[in-house]
Amino acid sequence: MEQDPSNIDLSSDISINERNTPANEMLGDNIDVSITPSKMTAESQRKSLHWFLIMMKQKRIMVNDMDISELRQEKDVLSLPKVSWIPDKCQQKSMTENVKHHICHILVKYVDFLKPFESVIPPYVTHKFIELTKAKSLFLNCELIEASENSASGMISIMQRIHELSVPHARLTDKKVYERVVFGGDVLTNERAFSAQQNMQLNRSDVDRLVGLIHRPEGLHREMNFLLC
Repeated sequence: MEQDPSNIDLSSDISINERNTPANEMLGDNIDVSITPSKMTAESQRKSLHWFLIMMKQKRIMVNDMDISELRQEKDVLSLPKVSWIPDKCQQKSMTENVKHHICHILVKYVDFLKPFESVIPPYVTHKFIELTKAKSLFLNCELIEASENSASGMISIMQRIHELSVPHARLTDKKVYERVVFGGDVLTNERAFSAQQNMQLNRSDVDRLVGLIHRPEGLHREMNFLLC
């Protein structure tokens, strides 16, 4: 006997999933290939191929993983005075020391007479969360979509597929989104993704409006170039 989808209670399943499943975020970038023949004829013309690579990354560090209770106090952002956004003396000193460290690394790498001092410079900036941050991230190549982010329809198709793959939502009932997922890419990709999301806002359900994705620009081309090697 089939069960009425409207009577399915997904709340318990979602709560279990949130407790047991590690948090993930999606990454993506376009892959464009142009094929130009040595001699162009009526049958042999220039071809442009467009794909979009989707990757999933497990979040290595969550707020609950770090004991930062003494470093952070929850406050109402709108009620904070403007002066509180200016770094204090301790923060400025820490930033100055970190900048010095990075400058030293650059100098011993490119200035020949300073290279003998490379061994005395720490390889990284030490901090209390170093054991968490130095671990490698887990990546999964999810899918290579045959669509171009250069067109509005292509970007909408890409966003719909990412939403389907990553965002927890009710499939049979009201298509409600239970948890939003971060989607990262380069600045241009995020601008196009945001525009595609805006174009879908007249739809009724959360899934159709693609509300489950949060946009975040990030440096991603290095990983994409590695995958193409």
